[in-house]
Parts: sequence; structure tokens; C-alpha cells
Amino acid sequence: MVQSAGSWARNRADGLSAAAKAESSAGTYATDILYEEMDGVYLSLQGKDRQENGPSKEMKVSIAYSGVCEDAGGRRTLANKVSYAGFEPAGEFRSHAEGILADFYDVDSIRQRIFNSDGGAWLQKNMVPGYTYQLDLFHRNKAVRTYVNDPDLQSTILTLLQEKRIPDGLEVIEASIEITLDPTEQEKRRKLFSYFKNNRQSLIPFYERAGKKLPVPNDGQKPAHCGSMESNIFTIIGSRMKHNRTSWSINGANCLASLLALHHTGQLRHVLKQWTPGGDTALSYTVTVSISAAQSNGHSADKNYIPPHTVSATDLTNTAKKMMGFWPASQFRPI
Repeated sequence: MVQSAGSWARNRADGLSAAAKAESSAGTYATDILYEEMDGVYLSLQGKDRQENGPSKEMKVSIAYSGVCEDAGGRRTLANKVSYAGFEPAGEFRSHAEGILADFYDVDSIRQRIFNSDGGAWLQKNMVPGYTYQLDLFHRNKAVRTYVNDPDLQSTILTLLQEKRIPDGLEVIEASIEITLDPTEQEKRRKLFSYFKNNRQSLIPFYERAGKKLPVPNDGQKPAHCGSMESNIFTIIGSRMKHNRTSWSINGANCLASLLALHHTGQLRHVLKQWTPGGDTALSYTVTVSISAAQSNGHSADKNYIPPHTVSATDLTNTAKKMMGFWPASQFRPI
């Protein structure tokens, strides 16, 4: 089911990408400002894909949202979040992400798009004119602590960044390369200098920059400062596909990632109403479940018991959900 539904979801993304390029997307939600974030997470590979690509490969993940909502208890959530994930070349991924976004948002209504990322090479190559870019603050500050081993120097650089003295910060980093005599530390500081120089225009948070005032989100939403990508990487992909001794084929991971992105944005049920296994709307399944004699004798009193029966493809998702929650084993057998 995951392979079938996931493949269908990926084909759907192809169609949405084509619609976005043709400026014929179906998105209707209007917003003056849109926040977008992208990052990657490395997943273990298996089989032939491991032999061809190495032990792991970066899965790219995107999110987009219109603002931040806060409930009475102070819990903050991203408003109208959409997401896409997959093992794909940067250009193809960006196109798919735009298609998913344009299927929900009325892109013509957007006056300002904010883009937050770690400044990776694959993101640099796909920058879009007119966007406001921000180097993710978590990655910016982490880079200083990773590439500089002197605590005092770390503090000096971070202070200069916080004070928006970017030229001074770059000058200090460059000068520090020759101060240390350790070749390893010199190389690390060169990497930091290059990283910050390449992202020079993005080092100051977009909401602290001088210039025209940014549009505000819709009523009931607050402006976002971005920086939600690390959490979403874990929620959407990491918690299911990483750190649990799993390894993946590229195709299998892509299929599951497409469904997880829909699930964690509340779109899975709505989108899969359009899907039927094999594309045949008449296809139905017999659901069979192994139960013990004791369960069989007393099943009439068990409110969770559903006897073997035939369901249509449109009901399959709900039935499968019930089975996974109530029964230890299940099997779907096409008839």
C-alpha cells in the first residue's frame, strides 16, 4: 500500500509542478507573506542503492507556512503548513516543492517570500530572485562553535554578528586564520570564512534588517522568525525513517516520505481520497485477520472486533488504520 499510494503521491507532485510552471495551479489561500524553509537529512540506504550511492544519501525536506498561531496556553504552531520531501536533484526538488505550495496558496497574492536555510550548496544554486534570504540562525551560530576552538574568539564573532557588524565579523575570522599555528584549525577557520562570505547578505535576520516594512500575516497569525526546520526534519522524516536501525531503497524512501509530508501537514486523508490501488476505482479487497479461538468465541462482546468483509478501495485507508490499531496481524488480499 505504501509503495502504491506513495508512487501515486509522487506522480501527483509531478502534475502539480507542471501546473505551477504553467501558472495554472489551483491554490486559493491568499496571504501577503509566505515563509519557506528547506534542509536535508541523511538516511541509510540498502541493497543496490547502497552499492551505487554509498551508505547514506541526503533526503531534502521543505516546509512553507503563512505565519504562526498561538493558543491560550502559549503553544505555537505553523499556520497552513505544506511540505514536500524526497531524494531528488536540487532543481527537481525545488520544482516539486513549488508545485505542492501552489496547490494550496494563491501565489499571485504573495507580496513577500522569506526563505530560511543553512546555505547549503544545493540551495545556493536554486535561489529565486525577489526572495528575502536568511541564513538559519541555528546553523549560523553552530558554525562558529564548530569551526572555532577558542571560546573567547567564538564569543567575539557571535557578538559582532548579533550587533549586525558583518564586515567586522568577517575581518576577525579572516585575521584569526593566521593567528593560530595549527594547520587543522586554520583550515576550519577558512571554511567558516568562506561559509559566511558566501552568505554575507543573509547573516542578519530578515526581521532586523533596515529597509521597507514587511507585510504582516493574516488575522489570527503572528509574524514568524523562521528556524523551525530542524524540528520539522525530525517530526516529518527523522522520527520514522532515521535513528531506528532502518535502511531504505531510494524508491521506497521517496514513497514513504511523500506520504509522511502529507500526513504531518494534515493533508493525507484529503489527498488520498483521489487515489485507488492500481488506478482502478472498481478494485475491492477482502480483509482477513488471524484471531485466536478465545477471540473467536467472544468476539461479539468485543467492541473493536470487525469480522472479515469486503471493502472498496475508497474505504481501504480507514480500514487499514483500524486494523493496525486493533489487530496483531493483517493481510490484504485482492479479489
